[in-house]
Amino acid sequence: MKLNKDITKQKWFAYTTATCSAVLLYLVLTHLTYYLGIVGKFFKIIGPIVIGLVIAYLLSPICAFFERRFEKGIKQEKLRRTVAVVVTLLLVLAVIIVLFVAFVPQLVGSIAYLFSNMYNYIVGLERWVKDISDFAESMNINVIDFSGKITEFLNDILTKLPGKMDSFVSTGIKVGMSVSNFLLGVFIAIYLLMDEKRMTTGVKRVLRATLSTEKYHRTAVFWARCNSIMLRYLGLDILDGFVVGIINMVFMLIFRMPYAVLVSVIVGVTNLAPTFGPIIGGVIGALILVLVNPGYAFLFIIFTIVLQTLDGYIIKPKLFGSSLGVPAVWILISIIVGGKLFGVLGILLAIPFASIINFLYEDVIDAKIEEKCQEQREKGKEFQEKLLAEEAQKQQESDGR
Repeated sequence: MKLNKDITKQKWFAYTTATCSAVLLYLVLTHLTYYLGIVGKFFKIIGPIVIGLVIAYLLSPICAFFERRFEKGIKQEKLRRTVAVVVTLLLVLAVIIVLFVAFVPQLVGSIAYLFSNMYNYIVGLERWVKDISDFAESMNINVIDFSGKITEFLNDILTKLPGKMDSFVSTGIKVGMSVSNFLLGVFIAIYLLMDEKRMTTGVKRVLRATLSTEKYHRTAVFWARCNSIMLRYLGLDILDGFVVGIINMVFMLIFRMPYAVLVSVIVGVTNLAPTFGPIIGGVIGALILVLVNPGYAFLFIIFTIVLQTLDGYIIKPKLFGSSLGVPAVWILISIIVGGKLFGVLGILLAIPFASIINFLYEDVIDAKIEEKCQEQREKGKEFQEKLLAEEAQKQQESDGR
């Protein structure tokens, strides 16, 4: 059904369209949590496929590297691709095994030792709080309410910790489901890597058939730029987290702090998440250390502030080179929306997605706005010249009379 052009020009039609759009926008915003929940459930169902796509995307450059290296020795393309995928998987597996051998025993031992000594740590912390309270009273400083709340909090931990085994079991079940989804995603990634060229060729053929030559090349340039931003950010972000974790471990070992490997792994992993990650890592590390020695926790917090300042102003600029140029508000919105839709993965990818949206706005939308503004300026200039010409003509006619 086509609308009459005369109807669309009527004022009531414009007002009705604007009102309906406003009502629809209000309904979407007021029920945004509900709609995000539906989208989240959908992505939860296709979680293994998303994991497979992410793994295949991350391993694709490594496969391409080995495929180029085997180009002279293996002439058959399919066999060369298969060998490249197998070598890539073996390389990744070797790195994982090395990390497991180097860190996992220490991590497991640290976690077991931490929980086995939890009671002694909390009792010692209570004693430390009591000593501080007694010292404050001797100096006529009233900290009874504060120390009482801390003692009550620690007693709650001691009484409630044994009853939390059911939550530990449910958490273990969730971890098991996540591991199964990850393994399923790995198998999906292998198939995607094996058929990558055939799939990319098919997508290119569809784009060539549906788009003009100019639009096809623009689309190819756009996706190449997106791919460059994403891979560069992910690789350098992982390297940055590794560097921060190593620096943190060296610091803790120098000052002979306990749980150096456990806390450093937490700090390095949480550092991958933008904005809030370093704060979470610092808080978790301080909570672990405060059970052993509050002095360690205080020193760790001071070092974390210094390290994150160093990371933000020296390490990250050196690794990433020029800034991605993403406004802070875009990053914050991307973190919130990405976390709601994709969980941890959405938070990790918030900055590259924000960067892609930002350059898309600058290159496409802002360029069109500037083009429209230029047209308006030219029209305004022509209109002014026309007015000046009319004024000059009227002046000439007036002088002739």
